[in-house]
Amino acid sequence: FFFFSSRRRHTRCSGVSWARRCVQETGITLAWLQQFSGINAVNFYSTKIFSGTFDPKAVISQEVQQTVNLFNALVGVTAVSASLIAILVVEKLGRKSALMIGNFLCLVVLVFLSYFIYAQNFGISKYFVLLHTFAFNISLGPLLSVYLADILPAKGISIGIFTHWICVIIIGFGFPIISSPNVFNTHGGFILFAICCLVGQVFLVLVVKETKGLSLYQSQNLYNDDAKQKDSEN
Repeated sequence: FFFFSSRRRHTRCSGVSWARRCVQETGITLAWLQQFSGINAVNFYSTKIFSGTFDPKAVISQEVQQTVNLFNALVGVTAVSASLIAILVVEKLGRKSALMIGNFLCLVVLVFLSYFIYAQNFGISKYFVLLHTFAFNISLGPLLSVYLADILPAKGISIGIFTHWICVIIIGFGFPIISSPNVFNTHGGFILFAICCLVGQVFLVLVVKETKGLSLYQSQNLYNDDAKQKDSEN
């Protein structure tokens, strides 16, 4: 979103200033995508999915509570395991490829999770919570800070992380509202996150650049090189 608007303004500024704005807006959009991949919303409702009910007045048996505790523990194990696997994936495939794979997996998982919640099939839904946790922590989770450090100076990284926490606040306050029965319901809320992932996938394919094997200086000048090329073409 930010990137496309900056391209329309390119003709009114120099290549260097356009590149700086472009790279900063790339970082901001990645921070937005990380949170709007739905990770906090999934975590927020994971206990309800594991228990098999969204009724706040429902009485949970001891057996069900044990299942909830088990899957809560599995979420933690899955997150740690995926983060370790992410190290290998990034080194082999690169930052951009890992981001695209993880985001696409989040998109697919959110669609299925939404469907099974709509069908009230919580027995299967809880496994998709684990899959979403895996997809997020193999890519968008750990790689945001890595990629921001690749392309941005310290000030730019701070802006990206600030955007990240603003998005956390927005989702924290906004998702309970949009997922209420009077608005989109829970499954509808997850579909909205799936749409965000779809938009993010287009952004990752068209805008984000690969920084694998590049030095810090080379990574931070990727967008500068594009800007110089555009200036020469004009």
